[in-house]
Amino acid sequence: MIIKCLRRCGAKPTRGTGTIKKVGLSEHARYKIALLAALGVPVDEETVLKTATAPENVKAGYGGRSVAEAPLDEKRVLRVLFVEDADAVTVITVYPARRGRYD
Repeated sequence: MIIKCLRRCGAKPTRGTGTIKKVGLSEHARYKIALLAALGVPVDEETVLKTATAPENVKAGYGGRSVAEAPLDEKRVLRVLFVEDADAVTVITVYPARRGRYD
């Protein structure tokens, strides 16, 4: 299902590996998606997976984690914190941020 979603989202292979890695969501990430949706933020699993696999911008995070960013609306970006290993990408958490906040 995840690979189908990635293809439907138009995702590209991650970081030049030539293959599509398995992308998973942590329980916390699923909780945050549901919470943000309940608060009216237009976020769903497909948007998060697309941001993790085909971001507009990727920045280094703490402890070997990475933060992917993609536009959410005119004033905000969606930030997706993830860990990448040899065969998978795991989304840890998701949150909206004001554009320019983390530049």
